[in-house]
Amino acid sequence: MSLEEINSSTIVKLMEYCRDDRVPKGVDEAVDILFRILGCEFGRKVIHMHPLVFSAKYHFTLGLYIRNCFGLWRKDSKIMRELNALMADEASGIIMDSLWYRFRRECYKPSDHEKIQLKKTIYIHEEYID
Repeated sequence: MSLEEINSSTIVKLMEYCRDDRVPKGVDEAVDILFRILGCEFGRKVIHMHPLVFSAKYHFTLGLYIRNCFGLWRKDSKIMRELNALMADEASGIIMDSLWYRFRRECYKPSDHEKIQLKKTIYIHEEYID
């Protein structure tokens, strides 16, 4: 994540959360925390990426933050147990995928053109099914 993609006040919020040593109890809570801190301003910048591209691009920045601040390296990590994950990288990737889908669900507002295209696609599929 570069400074061009995220504003400095958001970076401060991320670091403050990390300093407080609060560890989420599960994936849903982790995604809620990240969504609340990053917000739709950041979300709208990444929802047009494929989720795998998002995970790969931010693996060494946001992913590292998740691994370190959410305690994924700890032996007693509740998130690691919840996911039955063997590696912190795997768990952070799942959290990032979930975050991307949350951004997509809550921050994406399709244009009128996209809505029309979607209606056409649904109509074509309905005709094919009948």
